[in-house]
Amino acid sequence: MKLGALHIRVASDSADVESAWQHLEAHGLCTYFQTRAWCLAWAETVGPVIAARPLYVTGTDEQGRITFLLPLQLRRKFGMTLLEFLTAPHATYGFGLFDTDFLQAGAAAWFAEHFSALLALLPAHDVVYLRDIPDRMLGHPNPLSPLARIKGANHAFMMKLDTDFENLLSQRRGPETLRSMRKRDKRLVAMGNLTFGAPATAAERHRILAQMFSDHELRLAETGVHGIYGPIERGFLSDLTDPAKYGHHALIPYALCLDGTPLCVLLGGRACNTFWAMITSLADGPWRKHSPGDYTLRHVIAAQCADGLPWFDFAAGLSDYKLAWADTEIELNLLLQSSGLRGLPATMAIALKHGTKRLLKGNAALRNLVFTLRRLLRGRRVPE
Repeated sequence: MKLGALHIRVASDSADVESAWQHLEAHGLCTYFQTRAWCLAWAETVGPVIAARPLYVTGTDEQGRITFLLPLQLRRKFGMTLLEFLTAPHATYGFGLFDTDFLQAGAAAWFAEHFSALLALLPAHDVVYLRDIPDRMLGHPNPLSPLARIKGANHAFMMKLDTDFENLLSQRRGPETLRSMRKRDKRLVAMGNLTFGAPATAAERHRILAQMFSDHELRLAETGVHGIYGPIERGFLSDLTDPAKYGHHALIPYALCLDGTPLCVLLGGRACNTFWAMITSLADGPWRKHSPGDYTLRHVIAAQCADGLPWFDFAAGLSDYKLAWADTEIELNLLLQSSGLRGLPATMAIALKHGTKRLLKGNAALRNLVFTLRRLLRGRRVPE
């Protein structure tokens, strides 16, 4: 099917778009959450459990050059068929893969004119629910952003890196902060044999990941949040850490260990010249007062600087450490629409949910009250 100057194709098998996918990963713009590694690992693990049906939409110009690929999915929820970004709800960013020349030559105008017609080419669905759409990415405006008219509850944070980490650190931290940081580091080092790095063997990797999930689950449970990482999600993320299977797109569990025991683990992956941070876990113990999380983050950032990566993504959600490091704040918005009367109740319910969440996150006093109540009512320690 031709829409404007582009030939559109809709595929349900990832093998049919493999070459286009690999080309855009290598030469275009995407986030880690649109890489084949992330999407296919998810489709093999989480996807079948939630009965997600993948759809791959590609656009090709008259010269046969691939201009974009949108990894999407159909999923049944609320008694409706939802059209979502592939791997929702586990992706930080709802995005696509785009040729950079196409971005500069009018991608936003093309999507504004033809997006409705593109949706009509897809299998029947009741609700279009495309969440966490960034307003821009890695210095480029997002061509899907003008379509996302509902303001999201979260922002994401990124930082431009410097090949000289010490220079970057001095720019982000004042003299007094640096002195305090070095004092904490000395106290941490004095506690025992402190090591930092990525695990070298599969056995060590699995041990580090098991501790990461356990510590992260415990911290979340203490605040009243439960069930974020079930066995399926753990299996999905653990599988993605295998470099023999996923190469340079394998997730990296950087670990700070004291006498072999992980104090902090930061899990993230590399794609599109960017490190995408995902999970940070902290072990409970007397070392927490010496800020092992800050120590770990600094060393992870330093590793990316040393490898010449130009960007570091801190993911979505507001935190003091993100504000201290990041120099780019990204709005995440929502494209939500009903495809007919049948989908209207679900669309209204989803809009209300997001509106309530945005209200809570935009009001510090109300947010703290809800957080306190949740911690009191649902907070508990995870049994060992």
